Amino acid sequence: MKNNFVLKRMFMFLAIPILLLSIIGLFPFFQSFIINLGSSYLGRQLDSTWWMPRLRIFSSMIIFLILTVIFFVYTNFGLIIFKDIKNQFTDVFKCIGAKGNRRFFIFIFAIFVIGIFTIIRANYSYIDDMGRAAQGYNHLDNWSRFLSGALAVFVHASPTLMDISPLPQFFACLILAFGAFIFAYTVTKGKLTWLSCIATLPIGLSPYFLENLTFKFDAPYMALAVVFGIIPFLFISNRKVFAVVSFFGTLGTCLTYQSASGVYIVLTIFFAFLFYFEKKWELKKVFSFFATSAISYILALMVFRIFFMVNDNSYASTGMFGASEIVLGCLSNVKKYLSYLYIDLGQSVFFVFFILTIVFCLLRILELKEKRIFLFVFMIVSLGLMMSLSFGAYLALKTPLWNPRAFAGVGVVLAAFCMLAVCGENKILRRYSGIVITIFCYIMLVFAVCYGNTIAQQKEYNFLRTNLLITDLADICSDMNEVKLHINNNFETAPTVSTAAKILPIAKRLCNGILFCAPASENETPCRLTAKGYCGKLCSNSRSWGVSSCSYLPAD
Repeated sequence: MKNNFVLKRMFMFLAIPILLLSIIGLFPFFQSFIINLGSSYLGRQLDSTWWMPRLRIFSSMIIFLILTVIFFVYTNFGLIIFKDIKNQFTDVFKCIGAKGNRRFFIFIFAIFVIGIFTIIRANYSYIDDMGRAAQGYNHLDNWSRFLSGALAVFVHASPTLMDISPLPQFFACLILAFGAFIFAYTVTKGKLTWLSCIATLPIGLSPYFLENLTFKFDAPYMALAVVFGIIPFLFISNRKVFAVVSFFGTLGTCLTYQSASGVYIVLTIFFAFLFYFEKKWELKKVFSFFATSAISYILALMVFRIFFMVNDNSYASTGMFGASEIVLGCLSNVKKYLSYLYIDLGQSVFFVFFILTIVFCLLRILELKEKRIFLFVFMIVSLGLMMSLSFGAYLALKTPLWNPRAFAGVGVVLAAFCMLAVCGENKILRRYSGIVITIFCYIMLVFAVCYGNTIAQQKEYNFLRTNLLITDLADICSDMNEVKLHINNNFETAPTVSTAAKILPIAKRLCNGILFCAPASENETPCRLTAKGYCGKLCSNSRSWGVSSCSYLPAD
């Protein structure tokens, strides 16, 4: 006790001046002073437009961390919350380490590793991976993912990021397995079964999350963002602890990968319906639970936006709809989001088994003897909201990211559907739903393996096309000193992508090429790659691909 008292005194002795200095760091005049001081020390002018918001955010983080420690260590309420959190995690780890449950965790982790094995073998430098491997930059703070940036330093054992794949992807599988185990543990009250573990597999094997797992550098932090949305529901029986953990969990998601912000919303709806369906909660408690979840979620988003968010308007935007357009804007984004889901997943065997999963969810109503109509409507509304709101906070953005990796909440929706279908009391219904869910998850595993092989073929195809283009350009431009080349589209997809798209149409969006070039200026016409070759214009007077004095180069 005496040692703890001394440590607390030492912490406060150091924390108070740091806290005061950090508060001063929120003011622009102090930020400018630091930038000028740094510029003088380095002998070059630092970019104030880049450094000022980051100095503000750094100060905000120091303040937030100190206040968090003070809350959990120096207040009675915080100590109680911290003790409950510690005890709950201790129980979870004991459950994982138990002889009977260890196999379940290993099983989930093994399936995730098998699912991404061909992705790892393809050794595909996906989008940002090529630049990070070549230059070693972090830049995870560009979209306010400061926690990801800090963790990357530890994962790579250096501020300069090296290509250490597949280690980050193994970490991602381990994190996802932990999140899946927590989900199954919470739903089954610690009484896990093989079916409940199989039902969690869509969390990591979702066709959309495969893009996240393709990133060699970012994969573990994308996985961690999903798990941050799952962890609060370990404490669902204690409203106060749940509210606090929900706040920190949502903030953790925002600081790692914001596209997973829909996970928390999905699980809030899922557990509210599940506990009402199982007659553990009255309708009044359901609405109280919704209110607690909404307050924690919105408060965390507000804290993130005010203190930690850096505005970015490059390939997407952090700009939100105004108060007058928020409703129509969100509805428009929901419509577009659902249309993407249908185009990507519809007209396939996957979609058939997805519908069968929903049917088995609805058949659980037959287990009840009362309120069947009300619960049927409640379930339909809940399932619809889970799918519609799985896009999370991105629904409120004017220009959200529509790439597959932004649909991280879909996997949790699928897992929730599967879990709802296999956790009934009727043995016959549970048996047949178990068969459907197992086949459904197997289809996702098959596509994951297929996807890894497909991107390997895409990698070879890109390499072949690049060499052909460079060889042709070398012959054409051999008498020129300088050539400027602009390309306004990616490589065509490899023929194997069409085969993969027969299983799931999303393959075409996942397997796009990775050639990104600067856009052409106003007085230049870009060269366009075609399926057979290239076409464009060679400008003789400016020695670049342009619009004047040009000879046409036909495609092969």
